[in-house]
Amino acid sequence: MLAFGIPWSNAFFNLGVYGLLACFVLSGVWWRPRQWARLPVLVALSALLFAAVLLGLLYTQAEPSEAWADVGHYRKLLAVGLLIWALNAPAKRRAAMVAYAAGVVALMLFTLLDGTGLAQGLHLSLAAFEDQSYRHFMLERGAPNLVYWRNQIVHGFHVSILIVLSLMAAVANKRWRLPLALLAAWACWDMTMWIHGRMALLSLVAALLIFGCLQLPGARHRVILLLSLSAVVLVAAFAVAPVRARLHSVFAETAGYVQHGDISTSAGHRFHYWALSWKLFQSAPLLGAGPGAFRSTLVRTQDPFAVENHSHAHNEYITWLSQQGVLGLGLLLLLLGTALAQATRLQDPVLRGFAIGGLLLFALNASTDSSLYNYSEGWTLVLLLALIAGARREAGPPHLA
Repeated sequence: MLAFGIPWSNAFFNLGVYGLLACFVLSGVWWRPRQWARLPVLVALSALLFAAVLLGLLYTQAEPSEAWADVGHYRKLLAVGLLIWALNAPAKRRAAMVAYAAGVVALMLFTLLDGTGLAQGLHLSLAAFEDQSYRHFMLERGAPNLVYWRNQIVHGFHVSILIVLSLMAAVANKRWRLPLALLAAWACWDMTMWIHGRMALLSLVAALLIFGCLQLPGARHRVILLLSLSAVVLVAAFAVAPVRARLHSVFAETAGYVQHGDISTSAGHRFHYWALSWKLFQSAPLLGAGPGAFRSTLVRTQDPFAVENHSHAHNEYITWLSQQGVLGLGLLLLLLGTALAQATRLQDPVLRGFAIGGLLLFALNASTDSSLYNYSEGWTLVLLLALIAGARREAGPPHLA
């Protein structure tokens, strides 16, 4: 339920989380010292990363309520160990991947009904489920943005991971090859034609590149793949209207900020926030300005975006650099690098592809959004870390697997 709910349903996710906590407490495993003596390194690094946020409470520039709000967003890191306890067998890890994939399909379903016209033909009203704030804003620009349950940023993140997972599973399972290939094709069409996410386009190309690199044997074949994908992107940029509109918006918004200081656009927002965060980092480069400092600065300086209740820099790396400093960012990069290194050594090819693809796509999306801070993307990373650590714990040495 937790894995199924992460991409699209808060209700299913919460039932999964609280049910998992209840089972863990009732199991009695939590008081056995031997369980804590054999924690994988990814669990330790996740806990250390959360400890860095807690430590920031001692010196933060923010108000206590704002600082504790940040702590609440990062406490999900403590769930890695809990999920390892639940995903303690290959069959359970496969079930979690299937559940996650089913959740992404649920995320795409209403977009499919809307994009194909089936909802209108069947007289189904989907208005109660659409992300209206994003959809209406994008429709004013003449581009489709048929997003439901989540906005286009989160939607594109999950669908790009599904592409890697479904293609890896298609290679490994001949019986299900055609349905899985069709699922990947649906996901590609979904991100290309029906949503307005700009990062989604980059994530789509990255997903295909990751899959190709995992399958192709040598550097020569990978270079050919990269050139082929580049050619397809170039053709799509001129020939496919939704792609052309998205790319044009990126260049136009960037030019607007550089030339006129326009911060009203999505790109302008980000550039403005990154400049503000850089000043925070300069004030405390080693340990950062502390949790909640970004939000506190917006309020204290009466920033024009303070009313929008944003609490992060829309870039996970810059968020950590400004609030936890060089040491905090170093810990974050160490966690991601260690997870990626361990993922490459997983025996199950589908799990290996899911883990590598998920980590790389998370790292990519974190450059334009604070993905770990956010709920859906952050819990996806927690799930990935638990799957990797659980598999490595069974295959590797008993300590720090």
